[in-house]
Amino acid sequence: MASQKIDIVTAHNIVMRFELANTIQRILAWVIDAAILFVYLLLCGTVMGGNTIMMYLFVLPIFTFYNLFFEVFNNGQSIGKMVLKIRVVALNGSTPTLTEYYLRWIFRTLDITFSLGTIAILFISSSKRRQRIGDLIAGTSVVKLKNDSSISLADIDRANKIAEIEYPKLVAFTDSDMLLVKQSLLRYGRYPNNANKELMFNLSEKIQDVLGIKIEKKNTRIFLDKVLNEYIELTR
Repeated sequence: MASQKIDIVTAHNIVMRFELANTIQRILAWVIDAAILFVYLLLCGTVMGGNTIMMYLFVLPIFTFYNLFFEVFNNGQSIGKMVLKIRVVALNGSTPTLTEYYLRWIFRTLDITFSLGTIAILFISSSKRRQRIGDLIAGTSVVKLKNDSSISLADIDRANKIAEIEYPKLVAFTDSDMLLVKQSLLRYGRYPNNANKELMFNLSEKIQDVLGIKIEKKNTRIFLDKVLNEYIELTR
């Protein structure tokens, strides 16, 4: 199945490119989650000996809220999505809100439960951003996690404390914005080609616009390194 990508523009006009999870990956994630719930049901049935009240108390809530709970508290990933290395993202570049998670969850009843997944598969297979109805309503989609996106802001060396913050307006940015900056620097360090250099310049210019400053292109890498370190200092 051909890969399909999506460009998400953050609040600061920084473009983040993701590869969309395909239909098979999403089905496999659902199968894994369903298998986990089935095993849990068998264990509860064995332990509780068919006690109807206990089954309602300990099984029904888990079956009902399993996906919502994991997506809200596990950064958009159920266990199945973790195994398949995919996750839910908002189309505005931010982490989905509780309302967005709730909307996509509530429409599971139509997308998956009542239609046995048929509606979800049809919409995911045919929509531009591979969205089921719940995703369309919530403004979300499901993307693949890149191998190099596992880096975090915590990886930045903070051995040298910053004596004075030069760009306090950096607090207006998000962790996602800064991770994109870090990935750009890493890519250019590994593959110093024109495409990666241009990406680095574009990110730098967008950050400069927000900060209301102007720097020379030759100082771009130094500037972005400083931006990352000051952002960490300001937000951690």
